[in-house]
Amino acid sequence: MNAGRTARERARAELSDEIKAVARRQLATVGAQGLSLRAVSRELGMVSSAIYRYFPSRDDLLTVLIIDAYDALGEAAEAAAVKSGAAFAVRSPETPDTGLADTGSGSVGSADAGATLATESAEVASNPQGAEVALEAQGAEAAREAQGAEAAREAVAGDREAAPGAGAWDVLETWGAVFAAVRDWARANPQEYALIYGSPVLGYQAPQATVQPAVRVPILILGLLQQADAEGRLVPPDDAPEPDGVLASQVNVLVGLAPGVPPRVLLRMVIVWTQLFGMINFELFGQLVGSMDPADEFFASATKQMATFVGLS
Repeated sequence: MNAGRTARERARAELSDEIKAVARRQLATVGAQGLSLRAVSRELGMVSSAIYRYFPSRDDLLTVLIIDAYDALGEAAEAAAVKSGAAFAVRSPETPDTGLADTGSGSVGSADAGATLATESAEVASNPQGAEVALEAQGAEAAREAQGAEAAREAVAGDREAAPGAGAWDVLETWGAVFAAVRDWARANPQEYALIYGSPVLGYQAPQATVQPAVRVPILILGLLQQADAEGRLVPPDDAPEPDGVLASQVNVLVGLAPGVPPRVLLRMVIVWTQLFGMINFELFGQLVGSMDPADEFFASATKQMATFVGLS
């Protein structure tokens, strides 16, 4: 009985993957707005009614494609950090703020999938405030654990010094590797990148399930800054202003996510985050033609300058 059920589940998973593969090909030809379940079913040789047992609506299929894209991008960035010899790992919701959580590749729905940010209420793809709400939800939770952050940071530094054969972590190498990985993934998967960072799909409302994978890259960058701060590799630039007023309350959302990192650095981190994806958008959508195209040297130079901008050394 169990074996038969497992076989059916395997067959369902395989067909779901085929449906998604065809849908991704449609994205390349008709875009997200033109995605059609009936067209997908025709290409697969299915009766149109059958596909609705896998994806009840076009929006359900879009949601899965969006989650897959965010997760693939996050996994690429996280893998680049690990490969570069990063001493930190991205925190899962259950992990204390030590910066030493195990990093793992994961799948949609896993609590520790890539050790991503968890939240209970937000929308992302069609709601520009979704990621901010997600960060706020996790920030409130993490802030309650921040009282012992200084001791945790000292322990991180002490453990690193005591580790047998531990070499110096090159924070700038990890910074560059993460930024390059994001760009490489976007260039290799332009349709999927456009699905999550291009024009909103008219009439589509992204559910909260998209939030956790959507914030994997910014959470990774926050983890990098926190570890750099713990090791004395983060020095706030003298010309970085302290946020005040409404801006201060917005930046405060991030304080609980990266205890110890000064608010003025966190503000610059958000600027860098938007700059990263802005540069990629300009490159992928042809806005650099005639100026910084090809963009390899431009991107490398900008990446180094952004590290200086946040105070990494």
